[in-house]
Amino acid sequence: MPAPALARRAYHRPERPTNVRSGRNTDVEGTLTPAVVTPSGAGPTDLGSIAATWLGERPTRLESVGPGGLSGAPVVRVGRAGGRDAVLKRVAGDAAAARRAAWVHALIHRARSHGVSELPAPLSTPAGATLVADTEGGVWELVPFMAGRPLERPSAFEVARAMDVLARLHEAWGSGAGDGGPPQASDFPPSIVRRIEQARMLASLPWSRRLDRCLSRGAGDVPPLVADAMKTWERAIVMFTALDGTRIVRRVAGMKPPSLPLQPVLRDIWFDHVLFERRTAAGASSERHAQVAAVIDLHGAGVDSPATDIARLAGSWWSPGLGVAFDAWLADAMDRYSARRVLGAGERALVPWLHAVGVICSLDNWFRWVVEERRLFADAPRVRARLERLIEALPGALAWLAVDPVASRV
Repeated sequence: MPAPALARRAYHRPERPTNVRSGRNTDVEGTLTPAVVTPSGAGPTDLGSIAATWLGERPTRLESVGPGGLSGAPVVRVGRAGGRDAVLKRVAGDAAAARRAAWVHALIHRARSHGVSELPAPLSTPAGATLVADTEGGVWELVPFMAGRPLERPSAFEVARAMDVLARLHEAWGSGAGDGGPPQASDFPPSIVRRIEQARMLASLPWSRRLDRCLSRGAGDVPPLVADAMKTWERAIVMFTALDGTRIVRRVAGMKPPSLPLQPVLRDIWFDHVLFERRTAAGASSERHAQVAAVIDLHGAGVDSPATDIARLAGSWWSPGLGVAFDAWLADAMDRYSARRVLGAGERALVPWLHAVGVICSLDNWFRWVVEERRLFADAPRVRARLERLIEALPGALAWLAVDPVASRV
């Protein structure tokens, strides 16, 4: 495939949900998604009035629970008289993002209608909207507060339960639901295309040159997070040199992506997006293993291969300390998933490749965001933890990619 065509596909970003062939924004039934938003008449800091647009009265309590993931979007726990607590979150800042949020809400309602109750249902205002706008164009959602906590080191049984939820979700969002489902097509998965394009950029401007350029600016006042990220970058460069990372990246850059079935998927599904809870039956002791209570922070959803979600979620639970190679760990996760929804051969081959190349690309993203662009992140410890998990995974990812030609993996 000529490079210009690949580049055009790389910028067919799944952040804007599309019918893959036509490029039109669609909802789960194939029609244009209306941005159904109720104006609150409140400013972006008047969270009580924003929440009251749904509740009909001001909440009894507003409690900040910190930024919503690494995006830094504000998240507030809302108490209400005689009712279950809810979570208020800003999910969009303009009309295009509001349309996308409405599409995600449509996906959530579709999944729940097919029995995937682990997705929190967005609450509706008296006018029937699930999104509320403040006076400066910010768009908010209110969802029930979900009990539970993420597990950084789940048991095999807990991983199986999470894979079952993921498979049921993909069934609900795909043609397997038996009612037509969202618009689908076979095409180049955006997750593969993005990685190939990023590998091309990394091959033309390697990490060592980019870090040297950053260091040449002089020490100055370097924020602690930036300084820590630069140290991690140095470690990554050493590993890259020792494990022939440049050759591996060039091989990825020269790939031609395969055509695979595409459908709506979560895309941004890390271990801290899955909440587990140990539930107790009446008169019985709590279970040894936890059930999946909820899957949260769903606004990264887009159109891609279901393999994307398996690679990202199962891969986020893997670490060298588990004493098992990551491809074996992912193979077991795929077996658990396949007990509910059978993976095609192309999807199955794609999962470990997405994880391995994703480790490189994710590190590349974080180095760019934190060191080169000096973006500000509200939760610096969480950024450090993410970088540490990725740098731990880098040697295994490079070693796996070095075994055979990358093109044969997918």
